[in-house]
Amino acid sequence: MSKGCASGNSIKAKEQICFGKRFYPIIMEAALKVVYGGRTRVRVCGLCFSADETELLLIGHEGIATDGLWWSPAGGGLEFGESAHEALTREFVEEVGLQIEVLDLLFVNEHLADGLHAVELFFEVKIIGGQIRVGSDPETPKNIISQVKFMSLAELKSLPETNYHNIFWEINTFNELRFLKKYRVIKK
Repeated sequence: MSKGCASGNSIKAKEQICFGKRFYPIIMEAALKVVYGGRTRVRVCGLCFSADETELLLIGHEGIATDGLWWSPAGGGLEFGESAHEALTREFVEEVGLQIEVLDLLFVNEHLADGLHAVELFFEVKIIGGQIRVGSDPETPKNIISQVKFMSLAELKSLPETNYHNIFWEINTFNELRFLKKYRVIKK
């Protein structure tokens, strides 16, 4: 049995992240690395479940995955003087056109890889108004948001793991997101 990437027994490509026992390639356009890299970012992310809890609202981003869109929950960086709830409320309006109520903090995901360092606070959220639309990310030089939609886990996992956020890699149902380890570190 392979000891996996943590033991140093796996061959690594130039741009990869170790998660569990596997390496995954990380691809990001240089312009996005300039925007997001070289500093520690505190981010907020909203897990917005469908009414029957079989789907999650996700954003398809261009320029992050090796092939196709990269899918993640809506969210973004905190601005100075802004609370986490205020930031998440703002991000949902900007990115998906929805007003939300921020519910429980579910877990913290720390990402240290590929020249990026993000501390991500994942909250459950509930839609209270607005219409779903493709919004924008004002931090990026061009709009990288291409699609916004509710997706099932089966639809998401039909894609390569490099095409969606690492919080989905080891779950079998979206409900498991409510019970993830409260603090997770993903490190290259």
